[in-house]
Amino acid sequence: MKLPRALVVGLFCLTVVAVPALHLHTSSKAGKFSIALHRILESGGISLIDLSRVERFSWDELYVFGPYTSRESNCRALSINWVKCRLLFPAAVDEGESILAFKSGGDVVHVEHHPHVNGDFLAGGLHPQPLQRSSARFYVHPSGTRFRLEYKN
Repeated sequence: MKLPRALVVGLFCLTVVAVPALHLHTSSKAGKFSIALHRILESGGISLIDLSRVERFSWDELYVFGPYTSRESNCRALSINWVKCRLLFPAAVDEGESILAFKSGGDVVHVEHHPHVNGDFLAGGLHPQPLQRSSARFYVHPSGTRFRLEYKN
């Protein structure tokens, strides 16, 4: 049985977009970077955290998308197409969490949920978007069981 040409082309295009995205983390639980960051913060005695040392994977830019940001605005900021966008991002970011998106060489290489209890990037004021790996350092301010992260200029 011969498949219609449009179906073959459509399946090919979907495969080209979807297969590279399969390695990206998009579960609704905290991701590996978020968990590693929280472990470091909980270890205590830390007044400054360098995000480039939290997890060992290649990235040069980090985007932090806060609560109530839409999928469309997040994907526009990352310059990714709508198919990849829908594969990687929830429709909106929930209260009490952020979405962390890492890019390397202009490509999105990792996306994950980040509950604010694992370190609150937004409570510490504004920071550049994207954060460059070379300058992704934050002062750590413990507040009860939480950690407020303030961008170090």
